[in-house]
Order: sequence, then structure tokens, then C-alpha cells
Amino acid sequence: MELGKLSIGPPKGNPRVLVMAGDNDPIASPASVRALATAYGVEPIILDGEAHDLFAGPTWSRAYDQLRAWLDQS
Repeated sequence: MELGKLSIGPPKGNPRVLVMAGDNDPIASPASVRALATAYGVEPIILDGEAHDLFAGPTWSRAYDQLRAWLDQS
């Protein structure tokens, strides 16, 4: 699926948005992830060497650390 082809506007209520993916994701290419992040006005987090299930494999803590850091931002 090419996320960049979706017609996405800003979410209602202006919530914080996190866009995170792996660069080896067979479902969403890094270019699509960047396009989605641009649509939301944020910088994407693209984890090197990771696939689609960021939290399911033995390196889940990499994604967790990124999510935790994002959540801890004020």
C-alpha cells in the first residue's frame, strides 16, 4: 500500500502524531512513510533494518525506546 496516495488531512482536535516504521517494511515503503508523515506535518521515525511488526520481534525494544521518548516529550 502506498501511504503517500492516501488523501489525509490533519486529525481533528490537533492531537500529537507519531509516524514510525521500519525501512524493511514490505507493506509501507520508507517513501510512503515519509509522505504520510509530511501529510501530518511531523518527522517520521524510520528504524534501520526493521520490518512491519516493530514490536513483535527480538528487537522490539528499539521501537519501544522511540515510542517512550516520543511519549515523554512535553
